[in-house]
Amino acid sequence: REVDFMYGLGDSVAGAVQYGQKEMLCAAMVPLYGRQHELTDWDYAKSFANYTFVAWGKDYFNQCFYNSTCMRDSWRDPVAQSARSWYWIKCTQLGYFQTAPQKGLTTRPRALTIDRLLDQCRYVFGMPEADLITDEKVKAWNDRFGGADDLGQTNIFVTDYSDDPWKMASVTSEVTRSSWPMLLETQPFLMLTCDGCGHCGAGVPGARTASIMEQFAAALASWGITAPPASAGDEPKQGVDGTVSAFALQPGAPTADL
Repeated sequence: REVDFMYGLGDSVAGAVQYGQKEMLCAAMVPLYGRQHELTDWDYAKSFANYTFVAWGKDYFNQCFYNSTCMRDSWRDPVAQSARSWYWIKCTQLGYFQTAPQKGLTTRPRALTIDRLLDQCRYVFGMPEADLITDEKVKAWNDRFGGADDLGQTNIFVTDYSDDPWKMASVTSEVTRSSWPMLLETQPFLMLTCDGCGHCGAGVPGARTASIMEQFAAALASWGITAPPASAGDEPKQGVDGTVSAFALQPGAPTADL
């Protein structure tokens, strides 16, 4: 389906930034700078295809995440637990659709609209119109859980990273420094600003990850929660760029909006 291809095109770029691999994307684009007057659309297409192949592997577009029919027919096992489940949340509760702006620069095709993504929801889940996400349902969800202003809870350590596009779906009043309604002791907030620091800490240098973990442990201890002893399986993983993160990106890993 056309919507799958368009979504995959955008994720090929966004995934690199989101998961701490911005430098890899920039390295692929640098040779094109200053040559716009001599490059054709075919040249751009080939450059993008080569980047995607090197970054994510030859099976990138074979993932179920970019195959609505696969998601529709996958009722169990990993696909159902990841791609299909995430789409169900998007289609019925939160509406985290990654559309393209109709003006200015964009890494997603402008034809990737809300209407197309809602049509994908209908195709994958066969749901009646009344079950699809609406502005009213999103408002009800945010009213219940606090939305962008306050999580409505305490004893939560909110952490965001500067290169993570999803930080704007977090507690945005803190991300944008517009206000600080949280209590430092019961609901601390950390915004780590560094080049290549992405989603869930992907791409964060090991020393900074260790520092954040120490802050997490200190917050838990202040709430009377003792961290269990570390085991070999809990050790952070090393990413493809040599950085250390509990969510390190591996070659060929799905990139989408997880």
